Amino acid sequence: MYNDLKAGHEVAKAIGESAPNALFCGFSTFIKDDGSIGKLPKNKTSNGVDGNTPASQLIASDQIGLEEPRGEFWGLNMHAPIKTLDGYVITTLDLDWKRSDQTRNPKMTTLLEIAKRKGLLIEKSYSNKGAHIFFLSKPDSTLPKKIKLGSRQEIEIFGHPSSTRISLMLTGREVSGRIIKLGSSVKDLLAEAGIVLEQSTNETPIDSSMGLLNLKQDTIDDLRNALKVIPADDREVWVKYGHALKTLPSNLGWELFREWSAKSDKYDVSDTISKWQSFAPTQTGYAAIFKHAQDLGWNNPLKANRHLEPESLISFDEFEQFCIDLLDIDDCDDAPLPHIVEYWNPENEIALLGSHGGSGKSYVALNLAIHVALGRPFGGLTTKQTNVVFYSAEDPARVLRYRIRKLCKALQIDAKQLSGKLHLLDVSDTDPSLHRGRGFTDAKTETAALSHLAQYIDKHNIGFCIIDNASDTFEDDEIKRSAVKTFIRSIRTHLARPNRAVLLLAHINKANARGGKNIDSEDYSGSTAWHNSVRSRLSLNTDKSSGVMTITQHKANLGELALPVTLEWIDGVPLAGVQNPDREAQAIAQRANDKARDNSDKQVLVEIIQAFTNRGESVNTSMTGAYSTFKLLKSDPTFPKVLDGERFKRLIREMQDEKLIIRKIVKTPARKEKEVFVNFAPMRTPPDVYGGKNE
Repeated sequence: MYNDLKAGHEVAKAIGESAPNALFCGFSTFIKDDGSIGKLPKNKTSNGVDGNTPASQLIASDQIGLEEPRGEFWGLNMHAPIKTLDGYVITTLDLDWKRSDQTRNPKMTTLLEIAKRKGLLIEKSYSNKGAHIFFLSKPDSTLPKKIKLGSRQEIEIFGHPSSTRISLMLTGREVSGRIIKLGSSVKDLLAEAGIVLEQSTNETPIDSSMGLLNLKQDTIDDLRNALKVIPADDREVWVKYGHALKTLPSNLGWELFREWSAKSDKYDVSDTISKWQSFAPTQTGYAAIFKHAQDLGWNNPLKANRHLEPESLISFDEFEQFCIDLLDIDDCDDAPLPHIVEYWNPENEIALLGSHGGSGKSYVALNLAIHVALGRPFGGLTTKQTNVVFYSAEDPARVLRYRIRKLCKALQIDAKQLSGKLHLLDVSDTDPSLHRGRGFTDAKTETAALSHLAQYIDKHNIGFCIIDNASDTFEDDEIKRSAVKTFIRSIRTHLARPNRAVLLLAHINKANARGGKNIDSEDYSGSTAWHNSVRSRLSLNTDKSSGVMTITQHKANLGELALPVTLEWIDGVPLAGVQNPDREAQAIAQRANDKARDNSDKQVLVEIIQAFTNRGESVNTSMTGAYSTFKLLKSDPTFPKVLDGERFKRLIREMQDEKLIIRKIVKTPARKEKEVFVNFAPMRTPPDVYGGKNE
């Protein structure tokens, strides 16, 4: 039991539960003569203990509740690394912006955003001019004690063998997140925020980007473009131009080096960061990159294109032909616009399906291709039978054949039925680009591959084209709206029309990928033009606890939004659930299934709350914070696996309305009043459904 009167108790409890060997002390504050805030004990080391705090005052994690340290705040003793049983250490990043106007370096803002997205435990500092980030990471003796980001702005690192050794005052202010294991290193976390450590010593590194080198944006764009034609697989070349990029401000140089490195099949983020830290500016400047690119045939086209004349316009007579005649509008058909896949894939248009890399979207798309080729319903959605081409720029023929064989076996289909109906094009070992930006060539953006694919579609009477995927077929800047719109327009003109449909697979945005999050309403990578240019947009999301995949439609310009379609991995194959193709019956069945699932989960929650009550443990009623009802009950092994926070809140409200649980005021051992959840009535013994008896 933690003393709620002492500030920072939530953070102390989280740390104590994660690391049983943690030591805590008490902190008090006072006003100094100059009007600033002072803290007791002071952050001084004396034989491993705070200078003003005797060893007897330190409290171990398992003793908290039996004996309380002095002071109004909890304090965490970090004079030695606080290790967990599996070798991790409690790590604290102390962000401090001591400026009087409370402004902070943009990299600190980015770091806080990344930490929040990852779900790391964060609290605001006592002065409101800083923050503490807590998490578990592997010990790293090369970490510095402090990182300076500018005038009176710094990040201190606590908890590692080489880092600062103090007792840290816990504030409990604006707490969010929880103590979790960091999937990457502390250096990787900092690098995500653009904070690259320039040296591996215990001295304070200084971010070299503070000394700005004035580069024109045109030069930066040219560098990025030139690097696209230089292979990053040759380590000698990779190292040489890493040194060259080191002459740039560290944030810019690191950004270009990381982007270039990521294009290599050998890309390893840890190796890339480590190597970047070892580079030093040499006599080889960034101009050498232009020379190498030109030797490979690059002619700096972006520079030339900046002075291009506007494209010639069509004649007025041609323009006038675009006017739509309304005289015969009453004769138009009122039937819904035709789709190849109901709701998802309208004819003459492009649909975008986004998901995490490695989530199985290519496998799912192959499954959909089989269903369309045979005219079978897919996940309750009707399909129009038509020939299908799967344009694979990612997976080779061996993988495609293996997956088709597995799918046919699972769906009980004779693969011979697909002959002439399903066409698999393996372009993974050639240049699969359907669009190439003018930065790569003086030719137009439409490639020979696009022309060949259009001819193939015409020759084999293809009605549905699946492109796997956008990152391999769009050789241009994904955040440039005009380039994205040109690509989508070309695909629509040459592949989707007339009366055909295209499904374009794509990776999700970088922020979600880095954070390991599930995809959401913004599941495309790059410019919003990806969303705006397509007529239908879908996302494939995987529940980590159950492995169940869900395809959700976020945009449907030419019809209603489809109900979500779920898929499960069965014998290594993603199969859609059997659903009624009739939309109304499907909706009724879905609601019935949801109701049954809700009732089952409510019963489990009632049993968990009863178990807590029987053990003398209270279930608090707080729906937010580090120790909410959701997080408390989720610790029980019987907690429903597929139950997220939002549905949990709804079920708790319904359980109160249905008088399954009630709120009750109880007194804590410290004689404080506390509101808790308890069951409304003692639980009845459930019938013996397995033995067929009710004793």
